Amino acid sequence: MNEDEKVISFDLKARQKQERLLDALKEIATTKKGRFFLWTLLEEAKVFSSGFNSENTNMMSFIQGQKEQGFKLMKWLDLIDNELIWKISKENKGEK
Repeated sequence: MNEDEKVISFDLKARQKQERLLDALKEIATTKKGRFFLWTLLEEAKVFSSGFNSENTNMMSFIQGQKEQGFKLMKWLDLIDNELIWKISKENKGEK
């Protein structure tokens, strides 16, 4: 297998993995409990709050890492349905 074939094989595997991931997220998002779970993950990742902490830069870096994972989840949810995050937000507004 030459280098070009390796790259194509890797791209195909990565694309197949993303498709499986998106299919799983679609299934999770079909139920109210699943959407609540997704909303909780986004809240725990602190994507809706500031991560600024002038007294502890290590904590600020940690929070930014959490946010990056949350932003990745948001990107995937947007690929499924560009209104899904808004729907989940509306459905879980006021839930704690």
